[in-house]
Amino acid sequence: MKITLTNQNGSEDLDFLGIKVFNHPKPLAFAKTLWKNLSGDKHIDDSSSRAFSDSQLVFINDLTKISDFLKLTGKNNHLVKMLLDKIVAEKIVDEQKILALTDAINNDLGFQAIEEAIDWSKMITNLFAIPEETYLDRNTFLKMLEHNIWQEKCTFIFCDLDWLSVSDLKPYLNLHNFIFINHDFRNNVRLVTELEAVVFLDETNRVMLELIDLEVFVNFLSVKTSEYCSLDDLTSYLKKEVNLKNQKIFYAIETLFEQK
Repeated sequence: MKITLTNQNGSEDLDFLGIKVFNHPKPLAFAKTLWKNLSGDKHIDDSSSRAFSDSQLVFINDLTKISDFLKLTGKNNHLVKMLLDKIVAEKIVDEQKILALTDAINNDLGFQAIEEAIDWSKMITNLFAIPEETYLDRNTFLKMLEHNIWQEKCTFIFCDLDWLSVSDLKPYLNLHNFIFINHDFRNNVRLVTELEAVVFLDETNRVMLELIDLEVFVNFLSVKTSEYCSLDDLTSYLKKEVNLKNQKIFYAIETLFEQK
């Protein structure tokens, strides 16, 4: 699969193997552009916590709520199926008793006044509700993936959030695609081995550096910082440890955007 990035110089195709981390100075602006490209010219509504124009493309940021995804209606709804299974297993509603009650009332009245009309969907929406003000977090999102709330293969776009990492999503790469967009890639990348998913973009969406080869990146940092840099130094940088070398690495990465 390819991701096509458009900028003032034309377009660039990037290989996409299920997960990508874009370091961008303006995450939301780039998320809108990427969404437009992937969804076929549809737009993200600034007033909405998530875009809903494409069932297989999902936008998530810190304003996204669980009610954006969980519903109590729909035939193929995972949550509805769980509720119905529990209601039947626990005999919360006993159909035989309802039939007997219907017959008893009709017999007392002496005519067919009522009949059985169990509507499971109405019953569920009358008994339960999705919390409207609960925001999505790491644990909730991962549990949703675990329970396969999204039954079709989706591409998730995570915009400028810091509560989810590449490591968290590795178990689900065979089910969905994931794209992180952040002003600081360290918010989503915890391990050096995950750096190969990182792409640095400038404000115009030009690719400034794609971390396909870690050795090349380490050599680049060594030159830019005028100090030998190792994978251990990168581990320290990813942890956001405060020291002089990490400050130099940060500055070296910032100078990427002054190139080309």
